[in-house]
This record gives sequence, C-alpha cells and structure tokens, in this order.
Amino acid sequence: MAGAWRTIATCAIAILVLLGCAPPAAPSHGGSAPSAPAPSTPKRITAAILSDPPSLYPTLNPSSIRGSEVIAELANSGLAVIDNQGSLRPMLAEAVPSVENGLWRVTADGRAETTWRLRDGIQWHDGIPFTSTDLAFTVAVLQDREVGDLVKVRDPAFSFVDSVETPDARTVTIKWRQPYAEADQLFTRDHAFPIPRHILEAAYQRDKAGFSALPYWSIEYVGTGPFRLRDWQPGSHMTFVANDAYALGRPKLDQIEIRFVPDPSTVFANVLAGSIDLTLGKTVSIEQALEAQRRWSEGRIDTAPGNAVVMRIQFLYTNPPIVQQLPFRRALEHAIDRQQMVDTLLGGLAPAADTSLFSTLEAPELAPARDQVVRYPYDPRQSGQLIQDLGYTRAADGLFKDAAGQGISVGIRTNVEDVNQKATLAIADFWRQVGVQAVPEIFPQSAANDQEYRAKFPAFELLRGLDMTKVKDFHSSQRKTAENRWQGTNGGYGNPDYDALVDRYLVTIPVHERVDLLGQILHQLSDQVVVIVLFWDVEPILIGNRIQNVSARHRLSSHGWNASQWDLAA
Repeated sequence: MAGAWRTIATCAIAILVLLGCAPPAAPSHGGSAPSAPAPSTPKRITAAILSDPPSLYPTLNPSSIRGSEVIAELANSGLAVIDNQGSLRPMLAEAVPSVENGLWRVTADGRAETTWRLRDGIQWHDGIPFTSTDLAFTVAVLQDREVGDLVKVRDPAFSFVDSVETPDARTVTIKWRQPYAEADQLFTRDHAFPIPRHILEAAYQRDKAGFSALPYWSIEYVGTGPFRLRDWQPGSHMTFVANDAYALGRPKLDQIEIRFVPDPSTVFANVLAGSIDLTLGKTVSIEQALEAQRRWSEGRIDTAPGNAVVMRIQFLYTNPPIVQQLPFRRALEHAIDRQQMVDTLLGGLAPAADTSLFSTLEAPELAPARDQVVRYPYDPRQSGQLIQDLGYTRAADGLFKDAAGQGISVGIRTNVEDVNQKATLAIADFWRQVGVQAVPEIFPQSAANDQEYRAKFPAFELLRGLDMTKVKDFHSSQRKTAENRWQGTNGGYGNPDYDALVDRYLVTIPVHERVDLLGQILHQLSDQVVVIVLFWDVEPILIGNRIQNVSARHRLSSHGWNASQWDLAA
C-alpha cells in the first residue's frame, strides 16, 4: 500500500513511479557516522551555473535560477530525499513515516499523525546539536504568513498542520487536521528544509516582515547538509567545504566551488578548456552537449527527461476573448505536431506528449486514471473544423476571419532560452497553417522575476520548468493576483468543481479512492484544455570523467540528492 500511496501522492500529472523507502548507506551502529579523516590530497571540483541564487534556502529562489536546487542540497539535508529513481529515502531521519511502519497513522476522529525519529548526533554547521525543537520552530515559521516570501504560496501543507509535539530531542510528531497526501515529505526540499532555532528565533520574534531578508539566508547560511558555505562572492562564485560532522558520514569531496557564469557559450568553452568539471541544472543547450560529446574527451554528458515544455493559458487577463472558448483551445491542441517538434528541436531524445497532459502515467495501478485523459492527436483538419464551427471562414491569405473581416491573433510569450524560442516559433507556424496568427514575444532575463508582468502574459506563455507535478497547482487559490503578490502557479484558471476534486484528493488515503479522484482530475484538466503540454525537455549535464556518483536528475529530484557521495577517481 505504501508504494502505491506515495506514487499517487507525488506525481499526478508527470510520470508516476513507485516510490520506495530504501535508505541510503547508513552507519551500522545507532549513532552518527564516524568522520573519515580528510585525504592528504584534497579532492576539489569546480561546477558552474548560469546565475547567482539569492539564497541557499529553496523557497527564496525563483524557479528561473537553474541549478539552485542542487546548491540547496549541498548546504541542506532534510529528513528525507527523493533520489534519482523517484524513491523517497530517509536522510536525517531513521525512517520515512508510512502506514506499514506505524509512523503514519490515521486517528479515529479522521485526523492523522506522522512521527519522525532523528538520527543520533546530528549537528548544524556551527556545531550546535540539531533537535526536534528545530523542526517545531520550522513549522511555526512556515505557518506564519507574516514572514512573506519564505512561504511558498502554492504549498498547502502547513495549513493542514494542527500541532507539533516534541516528546524528546530526537522525536517529532506532526498532528494533522486531516489526512494529507504528502505528509511523509514535509521536511524535504519540496516543502521545508529545517531551519535553526538557535540562530533565527530572536530575529523572527523581533521583525517578521524583514525575516526573509536576513543575511542568514545567503552569505551567513548555516545548514545541516554535507557541505558548509565557506565563501560567497556575489556575481562571481561560492565555495563549499566538506562538513566533517555530517550525520551520514563525511562527504567524499573536500571542496566544491560554484562559479556563476551567465553565458552558456562561456560555460561550454570553460568546460572544454578544463576549468569547469561539472554543470548544474539547465546550463548548456542540447547542441552544446552533443558537441561536447564529440569534442570533450575528458568528460561525458548525462541526460534525462527534464521538466515539461508547456504553454500556460491566460484565463484571468484574457486577450483575445476567443481563448476563453473551449472549442478554440481544443482546435489549437489538434494543430500541434509534437513529434515533429521533438525530432527537430531535441534530436528525438525526449518523449512527446500526445495529450494536453503527460501521457506516460506508467504505474500499473494508475491505469483507471490514465484512461480518463482526453487526447488531442495532431489533426489539422479537425482543428480547422472546430474554428470554422465558431463562425469563422478562411480568407484568401489562409487565415480565419469573422463576419466583420477580423482575423484571430494570439500572443505567445516566452523567455530567452533557446529551446523555448524555437518551440514558440514552431507553434506559431503550426497555428498559422490552420489559419490562426500567433505573435511571439520574448521577455528579457531582467523581467524573469517581475511577478506582476509574468502574471499578465498574453493569450499563452510557453515555458520550461513549471511545477506540473502537483494537481493543486491548478487550484483557483493559485491564481496570480495582487492579493497574493502575484505568486500563484496557474494562468488564472478557476473552477469550483476542480477545486473540490483537488481538496478531496489531498486528504484521501485509500489508494483506490485516490486513483478514482485522480482520474476525474486528469479528465477535467485535459477535457477543458487548462494547459498545453508539448514535450519533456532534455536537461543535459556535463560531467568530467574523474567525477563519480553524479548523474542526471529524476524529474522529481535534483542531481544533488546524493552530494555527499560525489567523488573523484584516484
């Protein structure tokens, strides 16, 4: 039951895999791992990302900062981590709560409890013991909306927490107001890395409004991860050194330098020159990675299907109004040849999506949900017919016109990423072929974090890397508005029936009931064309041949999940 439960809870739209609970290598005794002596010749590597992350705490980093999630896992460890197979493993905890091990329990009154038991001897980077009171403090802070940007708008987990009990220094029990699907992932990167009470409690009580702006979150960071921050030079680099007291044993590397190199071509040149050993996140293009494969004898590339390339649809600030009409959205779905896009843009290395959602819901127990997805195969004739049925006719130039002679022109906004720009041009061409004029718009990197500007995109916004793995992201509470500081996750979609389904889904435990709800959710999202999913992007990373135990990430993890095991060959 636990494997199926975690599969359904973690991936509702993306590839769903069976999440196991196999732990990483751990000390054979009950205490912390003994620290290995530092080698006589220090093991150092140099990595690169495209821009500085503003923080080492994930919720303070915009999704546009590629690789920031890897850096966060150098400095932080949660109680559990999703590995590169999609399995949830214990890290600072002895075990991940599950129904089978008795640490995840539904009470008679319809509430739930999850209990975590910490490994012995865990320390913060400053040597202060890490205890259950730090976890209680973490929950208290992240339940407090007065702390601003530290809290993810899209994360309902903390609204479900009723109380936190700390019966001893190594045990914490979370009391939930109602069952919550991701309760076993509360203290992970996706929800909340622990924060140190001994450093931050006084500042939190003194100034909540300014709490997320403290230098602690960046240049003064103290975490629990395998590496501690030694130096941070904004605009240049940051340096991490091994945490000798790391709870799972001293890391194999002694030092990791992260360079901020804003130009992919410069990154690529430095890799070929031997001054960069490893790239983090989406740093180089597919073309550069393939060229590296031909020219870079000192290293290799690793690729895995990354995030989806999708088109969000503007439901809140819609222009032109025809985008609100469902037959028109369905027509645009049928007009897209996804396989041709994958073959042309990615050399066939990534799977296309033949639906408005991801078609590869792989887990066998999800077949009933998978069958509920509405598919829109490439069919230009059907596309044209749907638009014609809306009262439009084709003019001599091949474009549809209404009775007043007005054509249909829709904007598609995207960012400066090469794949996104090429995909946008391909979409514009497909739509032009069925009679719809599409107007591409490229927004500059300087506008990437302007949330109001981003919320008010035109008819469509084509982007890579949106968080499409959670059905709650299309809940009406996630609409970007001035009231939530433009921090939502969907393009303004709001449907009471959908909201009700998601609300039920998030609190339903029996697997068969969850599969049934998931099927209804997937049906509504695809039937109503809430988002147009194009294909899985490929996220290549370049890895020097001497580097061991680094691989491309799973869709649900980062390739920093096992950073303590990164190593250099002798």
